[in-house]
Amino acid sequence: MSDEIDPEVIADLKLRAYSQFDSTRSRGEGVYDWKPPAAVTQWKCKTPPCKSFVDVDAETVERWEIFNKRLRANGDSKGDARPIASHDVMLCDSCRAEHAKIQPQRLRKRTDRMADVIRQLKAGESVIRFETNEGRHSANRTETFAKLIEWGHPDVTGLQQSLAEKDSPNKKPTKGYV
Repeated sequence: MSDEIDPEVIADLKLRAYSQFDSTRSRGEGVYDWKPPAAVTQWKCKTPPCKSFVDVDAETVERWEIFNKRLRANGDSKGDARPIASHDVMLCDSCRAEHAKIQPQRLRKRTDRMADVIRQLKAGESVIRFETNEGRHSANRTETFAKLIEWGHPDVTGLQQSLAEKDSPNKKPTKGYV
């Protein structure tokens, strides 16, 4: 293979460089006239103390209606078929910025809570104690697995299988690291 550049490529690059800033060339009318979609309604911000109004375009309203139809027909992952209210959808710009600032802390807190619950499950405790924003709670193992699903644990069934194998009396020793 040669290090030479193909003459067609060189010719194309020269033509592109020559015509890049040519003001006589145009891509047609209206190409650069993009405007944001027009607001058709306003919804309240979903942050309870704020409740300022947020502009909503027609496409957003249409998608919200489609999602609510699907929700009424099939329900969500928890079996709840109630539609989502318009005041539970949008964040205003200031609340969105505030939410983005505290989101990492909320995710870290949720992860720490799940890790604490999993440690208790691995220790074989029958009553699992945990703390949420509503206060301190205790639950049996079945309720705890339901809580882990609610909190967004990615593999609760794998965790259950792992704990079942650990508790199994006929567990075979594995080769590898101890």
